[in-house]
Amino acid sequence: MLKFDSTNYFKQDFSLPSPLIRYLMINSYSENLKNLYKTCKYFYSRLQINIIDYICLSDEESFEKDKPGPYDISLYNHQFDKLPNNLWLAGYIHLSDNLNISQFFS
Repeated sequence: MLKFDSTNYFKQDFSLPSPLIRYLMINSYSENLKNLYKTCKYFYSRLQINIIDYICLSDEESFEKDKPGPYDISLYNHQFDKLPNNLWLAGYIHLSDNLNISQFFS
């Protein structure tokens, strides 16, 4: 798993004022925030939200065979504890039958 080191980025000198940059980060839709994250590490260091489009929570037998995309997560039910706390689900969730997800939602 990749880890982000927030101590290793440079101070940015944007052509726009800081309050406007902060407004863009806080009020962006998920697609816009993904583009900001791709542009510069500074944005992720300031607003550390992991954006996902699709999450599949399944048991061992009924896993979908499609390859997950860059913003997709596929997990077995015994891997719930590996999910970070700062997820933004921008798309949809797929749950398999007979799955106890009470520990997932709080």
